[in-house]
Order: sequence, then structure tokens, then C-alpha cells
Amino acid sequence: MATTYTQAITTPTISTTGARKRTMIGDKIRNLFPGTPFMVLIESGLPKMEETVQKRGLIKKRKVENSKFEAFTYTPVAVTFTVSSFSSVSSFVLSSATGLRPKMLLMNTRNKTVCRIGSISTNTLAATTVGDTAFTAEAGDTLLALSYAYEENSSSPYMFMQDEDNLYNVTQIMRFPAAISNTAGGNPYYGKDTYWSRVKERVLVEGLRRASHNMLFGERPSGTNEKTTDGVLSDSFGSFRGLWNWATHTYDAGGNMTFEKFQTELAYEMSDTIGMDTKLVMLCGIKVWGDILQWHTDKLALLEPGDYKYFGAQSKKLLTARGYVDIIPIDCFDRGDLYKNAIIFNPDDVEYVYKNKGPGDKYDRDFHPKLGIQANDVDGVIDEIFGEISISVVDGGEKITTCLLYTSPSPRDS
Repeated sequence: MATTYTQAITTPTISTTGARKRTMIGDKIRNLFPGTPFMVLIESGLPKMEETVQKRGLIKKRKVENSKFEAFTYTPVAVTFTVSSFSSVSSFVLSSATGLRPKMLLMNTRNKTVCRIGSISTNTLAATTVGDTAFTAEAGDTLLALSYAYEENSSSPYMFMQDEDNLYNVTQIMRFPAAISNTAGGNPYYGKDTYWSRVKERVLVEGLRRASHNMLFGERPSGTNEKTTDGVLSDSFGSFRGLWNWATHTYDAGGNMTFEKFQTELAYEMSDTIGMDTKLVMLCGIKVWGDILQWHTDKLALLEPGDYKYFGAQSKKLLTARGYVDIIPIDCFDRGDLYKNAIIFNPDDVEYVYKNKGPGDKYDRDFHPKLGIQANDVDGVIDEIFGEISISVVDGGEKITTCLLYTSPSPRDS
């Protein structure tokens, strides 16, 4: 097995694995990295240790000035209400009456009877039947709010207004350094490229792989705090909430996903703010993707070419009751119990965020190389990729759905 380093690479350590130049080996060192990390889906910004490569992506970028940044959404007032108990039209209780006002009409979705609200005391309503059929209800019935019905020459209309919801996330500092002594860095090593270049490339890829995991599953400090206090290391740090923890909707397939469930039940559990033309992307693992391919083979589902094709990632479209979903297999969903899961989101509502530069920064704090960060007396070199980044979910996670699709053991465990 290769050696792992937590300090600068030096010649004696490298020589134990054959550091000196050899001639009878392949001209290329093969990297065994997984195919598709989440970071490849983000626009313009695949950094190298010396430069940044620009590219287009699925998720847009935005610069922020504060490490705790905000967004706002407006959540519509409830239009359905659940009956807890019903004595008569003049006395019945709802689980919540927030959003209801006197003179508003209600319709029972089960029997289609209608009433007009006369008074509201917490969640207890007194109302009057409208129409020839008496308004009745049972516990568990869903009532649909209609509009107000005012008398002639009315005055002082009942008001109900709602403010926007405040959303926030926190930036997280990530650093991926690589170090080598000047002695070791000057030695001729095996392989066509210089060993130091390969070390830096691998440190970058390993770092971005973990950053990809953070984009999906990270969490921000508790409460409304900007930082978490570490009781072990005695410091404070910022971290950001990833897509999974922003989700406001979830779907459980009951242990076994089928095409019928995917097409209808899953779509039903998504937000009603999702229309047929809403852009949707599903990230999943090989297990989920394999089952979808089987539906296609069995002629249950028709897969169409997707909208997205990037380095290491391409999508296929599948039609559901909520419209088309672009499906992209992602490496980390093949790890542990994550093979059971998938996440669906609208990429137009997600932003990759980076902090603006400070007084000591040459560049904004998006991922970028910082070269030669070693102390002046160090006989070696330390280069790093540095970033202070985050995710902004501008709809508060309303269009994000997390999925639990299986309960059986992973194919890797069988």
C-alpha cells in the first residue's frame, strides 16, 4: 500500500517506495478516483494548484460579503385545514386555524358542503351553513378555504398578511495543502510527469471530493449561530448546510422502489410549487440508476437524452407526474447506506457561494491556489488550494425532496 503523509514529503520516506528514477515502468501513473463528484456540476471554477480552469455548469455562482449571508422567500398562507373534532356547524375544532378570518367561506373536500366563518377562538370555529345542504364534517376531514363573502355596504374588512421567511447559511473555510522538501522536490522520480505536480493534483482532487460531500450533506451551526465552538480543539468554526438538510419534502418508498412509485407517489410528495416545466435533477447511486435502466429495458419507462453533460457526468431524462427529471449518478451515493437514498432538486434555486476577498487576499475566496505559504526559514515548499464557500438555497428547500428508496442490503454487502 502507498504511504500516507501528514507532513512534508522528504526523500528518505519516498525512497522506501521507490522514489528514485526508474526507466522500466509505464509512462503514466493511473489515478483511481471515482467518476463523478458533485463539484463537477458547478460552473466556472475547477482550480489547479497554479491556475483556475473556467467552465459552464449546472449550478451558478454568487459572491457574498458576509460569512453569514441571507435570502428571503414568501410562503403562501395555508389554504387547507384539518378538522380535529365536529360537534355542529356552530362549534367545530381545527388542528390549526392560522390564516382563517371571519366571513371567509370553507368547503369540506369530502362532502362538498360549504359554510361561512362567524367567529374564531384559537382553533375553535363557529360558522353558518351556505346552501341547501347542511355543512357537516368529521375528524380528519380537509377543509378548503374559499374567499370572503361580505355583506353590502360593509366596512372594516378583516386583515391577514404574512411577512417573508428569512433564510441564511454560513461560509466554510476549506484548505487543501501539499508540501515537499526542496531536496525531495529536486529528485528525479518515476513516471513521465514530475512527482510534485502529481502530488498537488491528487491533493486537489481529494479535497474537492470532500467538498462535494459537504455540498450535499453538510450542516450549519445550531440555532442562529454563525460558528460552532469545538470543545476538543478549543476553537470556533463556520460550516454550511448542504442540500440534504435544506430539503422540506421527503419520500419513503416503503423499502422497495418501483416504476409506478417513482412516477406517481414520489411526484405526489414533492412540493406543489413544482410545475410540469420546473427543472428537476435527481442525484443517486448506481443501485437506483441500475433499476431505472431496468425499467427502460422492460419497456416500462422511456429514457431520453438529458440536458446536462459535464466532465464525468451526464444525465438521462425520465418523465414523472411532475414533469421530466434529469438523473445523474453521483459517486457518494454508493457509499454505506446512502445507496438507499436519492435527492431531487431544482438547480435554478441553488447557488454556489463564495466569500469576497479580505485585505490580505489577492483574490476572492472562491477555490484558488495559494503558492509558497511556507515560513521563510523552511527548506521546502507548501502550496495549497484555499476556499471560503457555501451553498445558498434561495427557495428554502421547498423544491428539494429527499428519498428513501430501499431497506434491503447494499449490492456491495451481498
